Amino acid sequence: MWSTSLIIPLLVLAIGGECRSLLNVDTSTTPAQASRSRSRRAGLAIAAHGVRYNYAGCYTDNGNQRTLSFNAGIGGVTPETCQAACQGKGYVYSGTETQCGNSLSSIAQKGSDSNCASPCAADNSKICGGGWYLSIYQSVATADTPTSLGCFADNGSARTINGPSFYKYDLTPGNCFDYCGKLGYSVVGLENGGECFCGSATPATSLQLASSECSSRCGGEQGSFCGGSYRLNVYTLPTCDQKITTNCAYPAGYKPPTSTTSSAPTSAPTVSALTRLGCYSDDSGTRTLKDSTIYKYDLTPSDCFNYCGKLGYAYAGMENGNECYCGKDAPVPTRKVDNSQCSTRCAGASGSFCGAPYRLNIYRITATCNSQTTTQCVAGTSTSAPAPTATIKPLPAGLKGLGCFADAATMGFTARVQTTTLNPYNCVQYCSGKGYNFAGAQAGGDTLQHTPAIWQEDIKLAAAAGIDGFALNMGQASYQVDQIASAYQAAASLKATFKLFFSFDMTAMYCSSQGDAQYLASLVARYASNPYQAYYQNKVLVTTFAGDQCRFGTGSALDGWNYFRSLLTKQNIPIYLMPSLFVDVYSTGNSWYDGHFDWDSAWPLSSANLDGSRDQASVATLKSKSKGYMANISPAFFTYYGTSGQYAYNKNWIYRSDNWLLATRFETLIGMRAQFDMAEITTWNDYGESHYIGPIRSEQPGSQGWVNGMPHTAWLTLIAYYAPAWKNGAYPTPTDQMIIWSRPHPKNGSPTNPTLGRPRDADWTDDNLYGLVILSAPADVAMVSGNSNINYLNLPAGLHKLSLASKEGVIGGQISRNGQVVKRFSSDGVFKFSR
Repeated sequence: MWSTSLIIPLLVLAIGGECRSLLNVDTSTTPAQASRSRSRRAGLAIAAHGVRYNYAGCYTDNGNQRTLSFNAGIGGVTPETCQAACQGKGYVYSGTETQCGNSLSSIAQKGSDSNCASPCAADNSKICGGGWYLSIYQSVATADTPTSLGCFADNGSARTINGPSFYKYDLTPGNCFDYCGKLGYSVVGLENGGECFCGSATPATSLQLASSECSSRCGGEQGSFCGGSYRLNVYTLPTCDQKITTNCAYPAGYKPPTSTTSSAPTSAPTVSALTRLGCYSDDSGTRTLKDSTIYKYDLTPSDCFNYCGKLGYAYAGMENGNECYCGKDAPVPTRKVDNSQCSTRCAGASGSFCGAPYRLNIYRITATCNSQTTTQCVAGTSTSAPAPTATIKPLPAGLKGLGCFADAATMGFTARVQTTTLNPYNCVQYCSGKGYNFAGAQAGGDTLQHTPAIWQEDIKLAAAAGIDGFALNMGQASYQVDQIASAYQAAASLKATFKLFFSFDMTAMYCSSQGDAQYLASLVARYASNPYQAYYQNKVLVTTFAGDQCRFGTGSALDGWNYFRSLLTKQNIPIYLMPSLFVDVYSTGNSWYDGHFDWDSAWPLSSANLDGSRDQASVATLKSKSKGYMANISPAFFTYYGTSGQYAYNKNWIYRSDNWLLATRFETLIGMRAQFDMAEITTWNDYGESHYIGPIRSEQPGSQGWVNGMPHTAWLTLIAYYAPAWKNGAYPTPTDQMIIWSRPHPKNGSPTNPTLGRPRDADWTDDNLYGLVILSAPADVAMVSGNSNINYLNLPAGLHKLSLASKEGVIGGQISRNGQVVKRFSSDGVFKFSR
């Protein structure tokens, strides 16, 4: 409960480490003027007596006649410490030179917000004015502060507060109040220590819980609570009192401008001091601009130019809508790409472009910043350069997000965005799944439109085939977090023994800072105690795809991943970390893992058939280092992506998937089952690489041309036969089954209008129709491909592998016993092998 106060003071902040105050109730401040750089100003500062301060503008200071007269003499200056010091001495106004007072100097003048951009010396995430400029904050009576409604339940698929949202690992309540207020929302929810949700309607009272349910400390403010796992601390925001000021921190009706520009002071370089170099590719392991970076949910180009310019860097680059990178060295020319690839709108200035996922709009800062005369080193927006030519279309119905743009025609996704202000369609980076008698399930673009009902259907199908759980492969996109939640919710609703665990795609996840490690650890911690979380050796199972390039703000992958583990150890969460690496996994530098998932073990890497020699060698070496092994199983691998357009993945190849690969791979591993415990089937739903075994859904990353009309669910029948032998050492009682598969065209086919060249390693594969027959009793079996056919009389009970050369025409097969047809299939009218 807030105490009531009728004092209306103003807080003023000067450059870096000064603490001053002033008296000037100025009603000329507009929301548009106040919006710039708000995320770093003290939007919600609670001083000693519970007074809230709102930003009101940027004012001049003077060394001869200071704006405020009394010096409180404190160190460690931030807006909050200045407020506390001045209020403790009975003053109603405070400023960041530890100065206090009850009036404003008569010569103080209001200036542009761009003059107040200096970080506080004690906390560079907050603003403390500028060179002889003071950031002014106006207090509001505590009766007008956000009102707590209590703790409420949330739902991953039907959000209690269903407006815009974002995740911030160091979230404070003020961050969330400010974000929602600026967007015009009156209801705010804080969840799980780092999530912020905005809405217009208060939650139903039926969802209210005891306050003890909301026990997660805020990531950036340990003295406050930010909900819990699927638990929301809900607040309503105050209405702005225009009689006092027009610059309320959280106005209920305020909408930010669609484009933000800032005029520079006369002493600062103008936009002409910038030279646009163009659009460049980036890499999470080796950054194109690597010297400094900030993330800002309402980033504008000016924010980035000024941040880099103040630090003395010659190059600034905007990426992914809300990331800013600085560098002292010019970008490598070979990383330059077409301007159309930098098509993501800036999160805080939708009229400008701020790169794209792993794409940087890079500028050279040609002017020198003089911090003694100005903190506004560079001004302007990226619209001074030719705009990318990419077409921006509206989001399709049902897609959650704020300010996202999508190509609704192609509906393909990758996994690379951080917040819902980004466009998932041009950011999802292709990824694949991994697991135990687990199947890898994509939680990225391949599940973007999944509902809990679809997750339930997938889990039931997988469990019926003897699969124990899903490895949930995910990238950076925030909507994937919701899909992870839906998967766990679906498992709970089925009350099954089915398990789930994370498979972080580190080719898509950020891993260059300690904050990135904290984000990953927060996801693991969120589900660590969930009854449907997979454990191995009494530890939370965590897998990755790649990760040897990750440093997490340290000097090596070893130190970085050890830091990630330490974050969970501090929370008493032991993990069994099992990455899939593509380097020397046996070197000392890669000793940070508990076991290794060998992704490449699933397919022949040459024209020869697969055997178990690779697995035998890996198991022996890992066992000598007291580490575990997980094998990979897959039915096929074909992908047909080019180097341009929306899906420029540059993956055009086929692995040899002949010789009944799925069956023979199972048989090899069943023979080794005493040597290791886990195997993963790649994948449940990776359509783009053709190794999906689940149903074909609408969410595909541009792979419709080689997926639609090619069902793979019959392989689940094969898996159901082998899974018990892998897990228990005994095959099930056979029932009559026939599974046949074929490519649609020969390896030397001549397409009429190919979009790409012949797939790499096409000569490694054979033009055969493959069949696997399971018989409950002796029977006759026939199989046909065009004018090619085979007939087997009186085959004994059990499993049989059959094949014949593919010929143009329909494919089919038949099981008959005692003159009666038991099973029969013909692809007539559905599929023909053709040239």
